[in-house]
Amino acid sequence: MVDLSNMVGTMVVGVADSRNSYIAGASDRQNEEFQKNTGKGSVKDVIPEGSLVITEDMYESMGIRKEVITSENYNDFFKISKMPANCLTDQNGKELMNQSNKLMHNYYAGGMDKEDVKASIIEACKAMRIYQAQSRHTTGNNKENNLQILSQIYELFQKQNVRAAAYACFKKGDEIAQNNGKNVYYDSSFYYESEEIRECLQAGIRELAQEWGTDVPDFEEIEENTLLILDGKMDFNSCWEWQAWQRGISSVKGYEGAPPRDFSFFYQSGKYTDPEKYSALERQKGFVQVTYQGKVWEVDVPFNNSLVFGEIKEIFNVRDLLLDYFREEEFDPELLAYLGKFDVYTRWHGSKLWAQMQNGYRP
Repeated sequence: MVDLSNMVGTMVVGVADSRNSYIAGASDRQNEEFQKNTGKGSVKDVIPEGSLVITEDMYESMGIRKEVITSENYNDFFKISKMPANCLTDQNGKELMNQSNKLMHNYYAGGMDKEDVKASIIEACKAMRIYQAQSRHTTGNNKENNLQILSQIYELFQKQNVRAAAYACFKKGDEIAQNNGKNVYYDSSFYYESEEIRECLQAGIRELAQEWGTDVPDFEEIEENTLLILDGKMDFNSCWEWQAWQRGISSVKGYEGAPPRDFSFFYQSGKYTDPEKYSALERQKGFVQVTYQGKVWEVDVPFNNSLVFGEIKEIFNVRDLLLDYFREEEFDPELLAYLGKFDVYTRWHGSKLWAQMQNGYRP
């Protein structure tokens, strides 16, 4: 009889006592959940099609098809095909994409802590290794295959991290705006939090690489060469820029580099809830608020969309705008330099920029 009990992906069910159940290679939490499930109902309800009877009180499943291992079919049963180029392209991978997306949004909504995130990426990698082993794409002990799993799941989780961080940042801006028109909001706390989660994800991957006896992925190379770039790259600022473009009233340029800490920037394209109460020139105003280390600066954005009132002004640089109202000495040089990256404009101007961008224009 072949001993499969320690082969990655093997599902061992203790018929007499569900506490003896486990999945080889799974995390403690995953095995606890498996034990709960095996403790419900009859053994026939628990064991999936494709199970192998090993002893009278134990079943083992490789998740493939129902057959008995003999000396004649041993090699065929354990034959490995090969890993897919990307382990996230099938239905199992799509489910993991959805799960990781919900997980990261839940974290930024305050529903879990950093250790939960770290545990989640470890569990996701272990579950993927089990799935690929049960699909006979790997033995589960191949260093190259395990490195692929760690790399591709890290790439997915890091992308979901920065997406969710940018989304949470804009959501906070929407709460500040109170439905007074379109707005954008940049808060450096989300940038630094996304960096902490990046470190957390990498720490989980390193731990697992050591446990599996495989190489640690080159995180920098993964992020630089990712194909997940339709909505920004693998950093908070580029994802923020993409989401800002969707609102059509602001953009950021040269966003590489860390922002000042304790800094936020809020812009609303229309200052007033009910602009019809004001003069034509007044109702065109936008509103900017900048906070930095407990200090607050607020200015109107004096847009002029009408030829009646002179030269049309539909776009402002935030740094220049604030210096029109305040002395330069009031601002930290680092803050001023970062504010110079932001432009704010009317929705009409934004629509023109969007049309130009379709033809290759980049601000």
